[in-house]
Amino acid sequence: MSKINDFLIIGFNRSDLLEQQVERILTFRNTARIYICIDGPRQNNQSDGIQNEKIRTYLNKHKNNNSIKNIHFSDQNKGCRTGVLFAITWFFKQVDVGVILEDDIEYDIRFLEFCDLNISKIIDGDNVFALGGSNFVPMKRNGQNLIKTHYPHIWGWATTKRCWQDFLEASLTKTMIDNLIKKAINKISILEFFYFNRKWRALQNNKIDTWDYLISAYCIANNLYYLIPPKNLVKNIGFYTGVHDFKNIKNFTNSIDKDTFTNAIASAKQSRRYEKKLIFSKYLSFIKETLGMI
Repeated sequence: MSKINDFLIIGFNRSDLLEQQVERILTFRNTARIYICIDGPRQNNQSDGIQNEKIRTYLNKHKNNNSIKNIHFSDQNKGCRTGVLFAITWFFKQVDVGVILEDDIEYDIRFLEFCDLNISKIIDGDNVFALGGSNFVPMKRNGQNLIKTHYPHIWGWATTKRCWQDFLEASLTKTMIDNLIKKAINKISILEFFYFNRKWRALQNNKIDTWDYLISAYCIANNLYYLIPPKNLVKNIGFYTGVHDFKNIKNFTNSIDKDTFTNAIASAKQSRRYEKKLIFSKYLSFIKETLGMI
C-alpha cells in the first residue's frame, strides 16, 4: 500500500490552527510534502490583517523546512467559494494525488490510512470522485462497510488531479453550471429537491459564498461518489472558534469514532439509506432554523 504524501492546507485568519495542522500532518506522516494556501484579509478588518501577519511570521521561521514545499498568500480576500476553488486548483497544478485539509480539521492516523488504502478506487475508476473522512450520521445497522454517497464530505478529503480537472472543465461558465444543476435536479428525490434546490438557486444567484454545493450538483449529475467510512474519522473545530455559520452542528456527528470497520463497500441500498438519513437530518435542521428553534 503506497502512502499519499502531498497535503494541501487551506487557511485564512487562524494562525494557531494553521500551526497545529502543520504539526499534526508531520506527526502522522514525516514524509509529507505540505502546500499551504492562505486567503487574504477582508477589507478594513484589522483582526484579519494581524492574523495574516502571524501566519507569515510562523511560515517564515519554517521556510527552510523541507516538508513545506510551497506557500501562496492571496493579496485580496477571495472568500469561501472562490478562495477554496483557487487553492485546490493551485495545489493540483503541482501534484497528481493529494489530501485536502482546512486548518480547522482534526483527525487521527486512521483517516490517512483510509485514504492510502482507498485512493486506488479513484485512480482505477469505479465512479469515485473523492474520499471523505467524515460520516455525519453513522449507521448502527450494517454499519461496518464503506459508503458511496453523491454528497460532498469535505472535512478532510482526498482526490486526484484528473478528477479535479474534470470538475473544473464541467463548471467553467454559468451556463455550464446551470446545466449541471438542471441535470442533477432530474435525478434526485422530492426530499432532496426541497433541500438542494434552494441551495443551488442561491448558488446560481451568488447569494451564498460556498463551493461544496457546486460539487454536489456535479457528482449527482454525473453519477459520481464520495467514498466515506462508516465511522467518523475527522472533527471540525472551526465551529467553536466562531468562523463557521452552522447553527445545527448538534444534529450531526462531530467527534472522532474509534470503532473499527471493514474496507468492503456497502450495497447501493445501504449507501442510499445513509443519504436518506443525512438529507432528512439536514432538512429537519433547516426547518428548525427557519422556525427559530435553533
